[in-house]
Amino acid sequence: MSDLTKEVFDKHSSMNPKSFELYRRASSLLPDGTTRDVIFYKPYPVYAQKAKGSHIWDEDGNERIDYCFNYTALLLGHRNPVVEEAIEEQLQNGTVLGQPTQHEVELAEKIVEMVPGIEKIKFTVTGSEAIMNAIRIARTYTGRDGLLMMHGGYHGTSEPVCVKGAAAPSDGIPSAAQAQTTVIEFNNVNALRQAFERDPNGIAAVILEPIQGVAGLFEPSEGYLRSVIDIAHTYGALVIFDEIVTGFRLAPGGAQEVFGVVPDLTTLGKAVAGGLPGAAVGGKKDIMDGVFIRKDGAPRVSLSGTHNAHPLSMVAGLATLKQLGPKVYQRLHQIGESLRKGLSQVIEDRKIAACVNGRQSLWNIYFGLYGVSAFRDTQLANPKLRWTFDLAMLARGVYLAPSHFCCISGATSKEDVEVTLAAAEDAMKTIAK
Repeated sequence: MSDLTKEVFDKHSSMNPKSFELYRRASSLLPDGTTRDVIFYKPYPVYAQKAKGSHIWDEDGNERIDYCFNYTALLLGHRNPVVEEAIEEQLQNGTVLGQPTQHEVELAEKIVEMVPGIEKIKFTVTGSEAIMNAIRIARTYTGRDGLLMMHGGYHGTSEPVCVKGAAAPSDGIPSAAQAQTTVIEFNNVNALRQAFERDPNGIAAVILEPIQGVAGLFEPSEGYLRSVIDIAHTYGALVIFDEIVTGFRLAPGGAQEVFGVVPDLTTLGKAVAGGLPGAAVGGKKDIMDGVFIRKDGAPRVSLSGTHNAHPLSMVAGLATLKQLGPKVYQRLHQIGESLRKGLSQVIEDRKIAACVNGRQSLWNIYFGLYGVSAFRDTQLANPKLRWTFDLAMLARGVYLAPSHFCCISGATSKEDVEVTLAAAEDAMKTIAK
């Protein structure tokens, strides 16, 4: 262990003894000590106790500015009072009722009003389920099995999208499932066209994040998304936009509103349920009706789940979306830009090889790189320095999503940014060693 690593490790251990004990207990019960891969980091994660606004407290009483917000799910921050009031009111009527509620209808109406590519919608509990069902819808509608996805794309944990070349490939994926998914480079129109030329009648859909998240937070090149749709439609395939992160965060209508393109199917998650479990898949009326309208007693695609359209999630989502006006987005964009510029200036002042990437309320930092334009670039970054920075910031009262892209919320203040930049300036002294 280097002196730098030992310094950061010792500081982390001294500040978080209760978290260490909880992790020790968890490790005897949960493989790797966690239930979510993404929340683990060495030597062990801190255990949260409570949060409010833009701040979060751990079991050791440490207060920190949050830039994770449950991995972008809390668009308005922790314990938004309007969302809390809606949840508390619904609690008086029960938690889950086993019948449809008016809240499901009202949230569906609001989403259809906001998102250009959604005319009809189905609710699920997780983003992975939304993706799984979007792919199944596309395969049913087209009568094909093939799937195109982007190198470094992250679309949850269902089999078709956990193949080699994805951001989170997994063992246990059958070879047949691997063979049905082709991974190509984002922003490469020729690669897309060639994939269709090789299999003109077998591809059901192209699935992509309009702004790739885990892959590097880089944007589509000019006209790329339009080309994806045009080429896919030429060959009779559908296009699925995974807007689980970008939906409602970039604009009321998500990335498809920002870039002016309308996909055939859209998946939503994170903010759609206001911080509670919830996600959705929606799309054009003819597609959704074509696979879900009951014929001979059953729909062509079966979609069910004990907690789909959970009343608490529906009211929380609706309370969130109703608050998303121009002032919220203007503030998110201004504070996000201020944070990114400030971090970039700290890096420049300290003459450290690193870059800050992102857009609007999303950002990430890569050590060992001067720029990011493709997923392959991020694979050359220095993960040890990022780990050191994450833990150094943690010790200085700032919680970043560990080794992951970060975000701000509607509760993040200018003062939070000032404190964060001062902490980053100090943490970079450690990195500069």
